[in-house]
Amino acid sequence: MEKLLFIDSCLNRDISKTEKLTKHLVSKLTEKKSYEINHVVLEDDGLKTISTSYFAERGELIKQGDFSSFRRANELVDADIVVVAAPYWDFSFPSLLKQWIEDVSVNGICFTYDEQGQSHGHCKGKHLFYVTTSGGDVHDVDFGYMEIKAIAERFGIKNSHEILAENLDIWGNDIEGILKEKMREIDTLIEEITL
Repeated sequence: MEKLLFIDSCLNRDISKTEKLTKHLVSKLTEKKSYEINHVVLEDDGLKTISTSYFAERGELIKQGDFSSFRRANELVDADIVVVAAPYWDFSFPSLLKQWIEDVSVNGICFTYDEQGQSHGHCKGKHLFYVTTSGGDVHDVDFGYMEIKAIAERFGIKNSHEILAENLDIWGNDIEGILKEKMREIDTLIEEITL
C-alpha cells in the first residue's frame, strides 16, 4: 500500500481552519486511493532544538553511514504523497515546521551530491500538498509555500500544490463560505490529478 505522510504544524487543532481544510484534503485523497497514513503532529513529535551538539551528533551518524536513526527523513523519502498543514504566520509558517525541515534535510537520505556538486533528490513522492490559511491577504509574500516547494523539488518531489484560504479574520467576511469554496477547489484538484 502507498504511504501518505501528513505533517501537521497546526496549533489549536480543535479550532484550526488549516487543520479543517487539511483533513478534508486527506479524506479526498483517501477516497480516490487507499493509503497508509502517517499523521505526524509536530507539536507532539519531540523535535530537538537545533544546536551545535545536535549537528555534531548528526554529523557523526552520517559519517558512520548510520542512516537508520533519521526517522523523519526516512518517513519523508518513503512517502508517496506528502501533505503539509501550516498556518500562515509572519509571511511563512510556524517554527516547528522549520525544525522539521532542518531535521529531514539529511545528505544521504533525501538527497545526495554528485562529484560535480549537483544535488539529486531521492524522495519517491509524486505530489506534495501545502495547506495554509491566513487572517488577511497574503499577496506576493507567501514565503512558506515558496520554501516548501523549493525543498520538495530539491528532494525529488516535482509536483507541489498549494491550498490557500485568505482573509479569514476580516470582520464581516463569510468564513464558512470561504472554507467551503476552498473545499470545492480541493475536490476539483484531486479529481483532476493523477495520484
